[in-house]
Amino acid sequence: MKGKMHLISIAALAIASACHAQERKIGLQEAIDLAVRQNHAVKMAHYDVAAQQEKKRNAYSDYFPNITNESNAIHITNLERIEVPPGTFGQVPGGPLIPSTTTYLTQGNLDYQTSGTMLAQPITQLIKIHDARYKEGPRAS
Repeated sequence: MKGKMHLISIAALAIASACHAQERKIGLQEAIDLAVRQNHAVKMAHYDVAAQQEKKRNAYSDYFPNITNESNAIHITNLERIEVPPGTFGQVPGGPLIPSTTTYLTQGNLDYQTSGTMLAQPITQLIKIHDARYKEGPRAS
């Protein structure tokens, strides 16, 4: 019984608020503007146009050369060592052995740095962009 009373009171409130709603008269242009503003399909179309313009802007950036840099720094912790025993290179006549003691030669270097910078202009992109831009006709930039 209580559930029915709540349902009836809610329905009565809804009907009362609908009765008090004012009718609003608008002109044709205002109706068109209101419909366009509230139309989701139109909003989506505006977003699609904006996305296409952004794609064009990004593609146009490929019209210019690209510069890239790649740098590397390497630190080696285990260098190769060559052991040279005494007398490997011979002996001075009547003198000492060359080398006179065991000598170790390290090969390599502890640190290496490389850096490469490249400036590139892809020709195929240039042709595609040129064709796409001038199919629409030249525009003032």
